[in-house]
Amino acid sequence: MDRKPGLPPAYRKVFGGAWIGPVFVLMHHAPDDEEDETITFLSDDIRSAVATGLRATEGKNLLIIGASLARQCLEAGLIDEILVHVAPILLGAGVHFFARKAGEQVA
Repeated sequence: MDRKPGLPPAYRKVFGGAWIGPVFVLMHHAPDDEEDETITFLSDDIRSAVATGLRATEGKNLLIIGASLARQCLEAGLIDEILVHVAPILLGAGVHFFARKAGEQVA
């Protein structure tokens, strides 16, 4: 049986496939061979990427996943509500969500 190891397709999706809607992935270099048509890769600056996501929500909430991305949004003043899910992958030597320069306040 010639089968590649890995997770079933539903588990590669947001919330194990429970999410139905557009997905935007912000990266430096977008792949050109993505097969999933529901995923849009963006390489814009954070403000432009958030604006693209907000347009797609049609007035609903935009979910930001990832400590680095959330921190960039906080620093750019683009977040109005924070809901933190603590997971083992965020602990230890991971990305520091609340990393700030000495003396700076999160608005």
